[in-house]
Amino acid sequence: MKKKVKINEQYGIVNKKVINNKNLSVNAKGLYVYLCGRSGNKRECNPKVTTICNDLGVTEATFHKVKNELVEKKIIYIKKDGEGLKKRNRYVFTDIQENGNYGIVYLKILTNNKLSLKCKAIYGLLSCLAGTRFVAYPLAKAIYLTLGICRNTYFNCIKQLKEYNCIMTKQLHINGRYAYCNFYINDKKPNKPQERYIFKGIKTQRNKSILVSVLEREMAKKQEISTLKYENYKKIVSTNIEYDALKGLYEGNKRAMYLLENAFSIIVSNIYSPNIKNIQYKGNIFYSGVVKSIFNKLTYDNVKYAIDCILKGNTKIKNIRSYLRVTLFSTYYELEQKQYLKTR
Repeated sequence: MKKKVKINEQYGIVNKKVINNKNLSVNAKGLYVYLCGRSGNKRECNPKVTTICNDLGVTEATFHKVKNELVEKKIIYIKKDGEGLKKRNRYVFTDIQENGNYGIVYLKILTNNKLSLKCKAIYGLLSCLAGTRFVAYPLAKAIYLTLGICRNTYFNCIKQLKEYNCIMTKQLHINGRYAYCNFYINDKKPNKPQERYIFKGIKTQRNKSILVSVLEREMAKKQEISTLKYENYKKIVSTNIEYDALKGLYEGNKRAMYLLENAFSIIVSNIYSPNIKNIQYKGNIFYSGVVKSIFNKLTYDNVKYAIDCILKGNTKIKNIRSYLRVTLFSTYYELEQKQYLKTR
């Protein structure tokens, strides 16, 4: 059973096909939405030209230009009522309203002359997308491409509609990232904080729980893989630098043991981490790929030499990890240069 929606204010019915028609201009769609608001269920109306221009905030020349466009596209046709001074145009709609392809618009919003025709066209499109629920969640790109306007014009119009309380928007996020925006029209207000989860195109409580469980499983798998990789890299580094032998060498010296633990973690992070920082040494910049390859080749002698150099020095070091990183890099780099000069 479908729920009946009670509407106490004067309203009109907008056809979705006309709003989606790409051959119509935005202003023509705005005028069409306004005339729908005036007509209600009758599908015809006869307001004066002066009242139309006052409600839309346009000149008579602009109105006649847009009206002629609607007549040419056979969306409305004009009947003449009365005679002499009492002669008035009657605007009759040619489109046939289909079930599910319509939107409800309020006349009090359409008679606001501070809103442009483009704003009224956007309001009409949102009403068609919302239907009787009065809630729509389209993408911004879909709206401004359907109406044939630029992105900045769309955002300016949405700002105007918000200022005059024509619509309410609510941004929703999934996993901390912006997902989409809800548009509440015709005095519809969000009751509770909602989250919309998309799972195989169906929105239900069951699918929401399924999606959460799937995401949790994927995250757990990623963590397991990352921990396994990290443990493998730790084993490789400990064999390369002979970590147990260095521990036995510096046993009892607290400062040396502290430096050894930091050196070990620095070498592992510079091999394992996907985001390795560059190193600047002797006016040259060494990028992440070179840094990773050099830290992967460090041996027992390199680590011992770097720790001994720091222990002998009397200078105060503010950031021990960054200093130790550069010293480990420099030990290998200098040894390589010496060997290269000898072979030459």
